[in-house]
Amino acid sequence: MFELGGRKWQIITNGSLQHDYWMVEQVRDAGIKDVEIPAGADLDQALNALIARVMAKGAFLTLLGGLLIPAEIPVTDWTPDVAAEVSAFIGKLVAEEDKVRVRALVAQMLAGFFRSGLVSGWTSPISSAPSPVAHAAAEIGAKTAQHSAE
Repeated sequence: MFELGGRKWQIITNGSLQHDYWMVEQVRDAGIKDVEIPAGADLDQALNALIARVMAKGAFLTLLGGLLIPAEIPVTDWTPDVAAEVSAFIGKLVAEEDKVRVRALVAQMLAGFFRSGLVSGWTSPISSAPSPVAHAAAEIGAKTAQHSAE
């Protein structure tokens, strides 16, 4: 758990089937599902460009709404309506420290999506491998826990 905007949050590392498919659709709608990074490209520059694109479109709010849930709500109670409420809350943050934390969460989320295969290459919704959404969320959780401990 971590704090953002004066509230405690948890990261959804193992969401419901509804959640997983909803997240896949949001990634597709954000226009980042089939992002290709040219061979030899600087990965940091490519990730920063992708972050800027996602932030400019506002898609980051929707995506974070699907990966974060208030600490007092059980993960099993996640719905698209909860995601919308989370997105609205995050969109109203004004404290600079919260804005910095949100940008870091977006970077971790996108990097996790790439490493998990949710972006550019995740083509089969049925797999025996862990959910790409869960993998990406777990990476965010680990990074957030590390940041909170510092």
